[in-house]
Amino acid sequence: VERTSDGGSVTIFIDCLKPVPRLLLFGSQNDVEPVSRLGREAGFEVVVASPRGAQTSNSTFPNAHEVVASHPTDIADHADELTYAVVMSHNLIDDQLALETFLEETAVSYIGLMGPRERFEDLREELDAEGTTLTADQLDRVSTPVGLDIGGGEPVHIALSIVSEALAVHNGRSGGRLKDVEGPIHDRIRPPMPSRRERTATAGRSPGRLAKDALASLAFASAGQSCYTDIIGSSTFLIGREYDISYTR
Repeated sequence: VERTSDGGSVTIFIDCLKPVPRLLLFGSQNDVEPVSRLGREAGFEVVVASPRGAQTSNSTFPNAHEVVASHPTDIADHADELTYAVVMSHNLIDDQLALETFLEETAVSYIGLMGPRERFEDLREELDAEGTTLTADQLDRVSTPVGLDIGGGEPVHIALSIVSEALAVHNGRSGGRLKDVEGPIHDRIRPPMPSRRERTATAGRSPGRLAKDALASLAFASAGQSCYTDIIGSSTFLIGREYDISYTR
């Protein structure tokens, strides 16, 4: 990107690094492994939470970044604001407890629940009997049956369906076919053009000062992302996370 003002011009390379999303898999059956493998390859930090201490060895799930033993009521300890969860223990009671914990104690926006619709209705009936009725907002966070409709019943097909849906939600996409999408298929970051007032204010400034001002402007334009920028012919660089900006020479 080239920025020009009355005080001079500067060329900046921009490489935006978004925080890594987490794929939290609650379960320990064999179908967890292909989900963890594809999740890792798709760029997720994969955490496998094995209920009640079963199969917590990293050798069981070698593609996971972390394997932990977790009671379903403690699952919130492994979730953050960038977590996408899949509940797949195949135990109705454990799944119910994990789902309740995700909905009530975390802000996880995507909770995939393995199993058919009838199983989820059974789970809801159990919750209703205990005096817990899921709100519309909570139901919006639950995806069941989990995954996109891509067909196939092999474990890898199911895993691909699950990871694809989680990735689509993370990217704010519907998961449809690209041929039906109008416009660019990838997001583009466009730095703001300086106003006349900004161009006037930078007149007479040194190249180093101009470079820092340009970097600050671009950092604000990329709020919510982590960005690394490098200026040609200068040792100045910036690392910014939202509005937390630091300069190093």
